[in-house]
Amino acid sequence: MTTNVSNGPTDASGRHLRTVWGLALINLGLVALQALSAGLLMSGYRPAVRAHAVVALALQFGAFTQAVTAVVLWRRGRAPAWVVGSSALLFVF
Repeated sequence: MTTNVSNGPTDASGRHLRTVWGLALINLGLVALQALSAGLLMSGYRPAVRAHAVVALALQFGAFTQAVTAVVLWRRGRAPAWVVGSSALLFVF
């Protein structure tokens, strides 16, 4: 681990932040699926109700996982505070 005076402690490989970015990309995909299932639901396709509910639960779990991961990495000094803030904001929404 190296220390950058301007940004605080950072991981030399950036592996930890890539974990949060990966979780964010998964959540982004789930948001796209949520919009797709909502469109199908509004067009009258009844099976979309179940798909919309399942994707909603998966999105909530994904946002919670991302927020917890960000907090753990921040507490260990491996992620900046803005990552925690944005992950927590996603979870609240």
